[in-house]
Amino acid sequence: MYVGCLVVLFVVYPILLRFVAKVSPLKFFAKAGTAIQFAFASQSSAATLPLTRQSAVNLGVQPAYAAFATPLGSATKMDGCAAVFPAIAAIFVANLAGVSLNFWQYVGIVVVAVVGALATAGTTGWLTAFTLTTSFIGLDAKQVAIGLALIYSVNPIMDMMRTATNVAGQITVPVIVARGEGLLDDEVLNAPTDTPLHSDDGTSARHTEPAPA
Repeated sequence: MYVGCLVVLFVVYPILLRFVAKVSPLKFFAKAGTAIQFAFASQSSAATLPLTRQSAVNLGVQPAYAAFATPLGSATKMDGCAAVFPAIAAIFVANLAGVSLNFWQYVGIVVVAVVGALATAGTTGWLTAFTLTTSFIGLDAKQVAIGLALIYSVNPIMDMMRTATNVAGQITVPVIVARGEGLLDDEVLNAPTDTPLHSDDGTSARHTEPAPA
């Protein structure tokens, strides 16, 4: 689970940022790092939403668009919970039950994972996506229940990485769309940003030198 999410987080997203949005992945993680860390600790993309929005703003996304895109992303951009996890978990449960999956079932897992990621709640959405995927490949309720019991025993540990991946994606997409629409503010993007990310007026929190006495 961690390997799959790390590939998305540190390979897929940086490629999209570098070659589509023309944004340095290092700059992205420097400005989005606080939100990603909070998501990892809180296990909730909904709870991280204010930081998610501010991270997008600090990366040059217009505040009005960030306020629209990041809440939408919290329900439609769940790569960790609704894409990576259900696919891996379904294959795990199938192997545990001694069920041999054919090529088309693997294809189905991919399709269901992608479609399921388009509408998954930020809290316990992984369970819905997992149930949908295991049902699609024909696993019965008893097999799923046994697998689910094992998954629940370590779920909080997995959920940390899933949520961090979700939130990183929810920041990445607004940056890509803003760049494509010519709405990304490179001045804000390139400006240093202090921690915490929030500013009093809801705009980018920029680094400012103290005024001389």
